Amino acid sequence: MNESPSLKEETITKETILSKTDNKTKALLEVLYLEKDRESSFERFCSSNEFKVMLDEIIRHSKNNLNVKICEVGAGPGFFAVALAKAGFKNVSILEPNNEWITGTGFIEKEAQKYGVHIWNSLDSWYESDELYNLIITKACVHHFKNVCKVAAEIRCKISNNGKWLMFDEYFANSTEELYFQLIDHPHVSKYGQYEWPYSASLYIQLMQLAGYKIQEIIPMKYKNNYMIRNVSYKFKLSGPFTSITNILRYMRLTVFVFRIEKIIINIIGHKTNLRLFTTPQLLVFGLKRMNFPELPE
Repeated sequence: MNESPSLKEETITKETILSKTDNKTKALLEVLYLEKDRESSFERFCSSNEFKVMLDEIIRHSKNNLNVKICEVGAGPGFFAVALAKAGFKNVSILEPNNEWITGTGFIEKEAQKYGVHIWNSLDSWYESDELYNLIITKACVHHFKNVCKVAAEIRCKISNNGKWLMFDEYFANSTEELYFQLIDHPHVSKYGQYEWPYSASLYIQLMQLAGYKIQEIIPMKYKNNYMIRNVSYKFKLSGPFTSITNILRYMRLTVFVFRIEKIIINIIGHKTNLRLFTTPQLLVFGLKRMNFPELPE
């Protein structure tokens, strides 16, 4: 498997051609907002339930402060970050080494300039800058890191005190069997050799904790019709009551506790259970652990 901007662009270019005769491929490109008509795709994202629900989360975690510094890491086409700026956030940046037209920041660059969004295509320049961010946001991104803990530790250096990392829509596998089928069933892994690697929610949390973060909140599946997950959204008949219960748990700061209880239950009854709400979450929210590092010798 290969993590390459040129391979990503080549993959979607081939899928675009295939989508003219294959409705399944066409539907997937639409779900991922990777259609050839980039302007229409961006407008559709900005008006989607997916963006509206994620916007609510950004507003809540920013405490409705439109001046917070936000950086979307691994932004791909950059739609999320630019849509935030379009919605009124004043200090939004993008870190994305891919500047290809469809899968990278090529198309969105002009829109980003229009709304004052700074695009960093150079990882080195981003790390070397003095910029610190109140919110780091990622969407379907972290499972692409070859070393999650290392990259998380590096990103930690760019987060201000009391800052947060909002990790949306990750790729999960909770057993060896599930890992195997996730990779086999992925539309671009075996077909094009794209790099995709799912982890369990517990492992994401452990790796982030090792890098100096603490888990603060977990938003489960079924909450608000799963609209934070781009390729799973559907109408869930009990979404209203389930959303209300989750909001109560969130207010009481019990979502992480419920995650741990669910994990214990699954360990007892087996991983094949359908009881996967908090253990396949839509959103993981991390804060920074207080660290007292020893002074380095001169």
